[in-house]
Amino acid sequence: MQRVTGSFVYVRLHGPDPNYLYGGSYSDEDLQWWADRIHEWESQGRSVFTYFNNDGGGNAVRNASKLKTFVENNT
Repeated sequence: MQRVTGSFVYVRLHGPDPNYLYGGSYSDEDLQWWADRIHEWESQGRSVFTYFNNDGGGNAVRNASKLKTFVENNT
């Protein structure tokens, strides 16, 4: 459950792999879910900052780029 209590939201994503901390790549479905949350929070007037730390194999960069695409295409 997410509980937002301030004027901004900070999302820190460490990777979906339960066996490897800071590893794995998020699925498009997971990233779309986050994009939907970002739109929800922005519609409430909140700023949203998202940080990816799943950097094994460059997943953080790919996932951040894909999330950005989902956020921009849903506006």
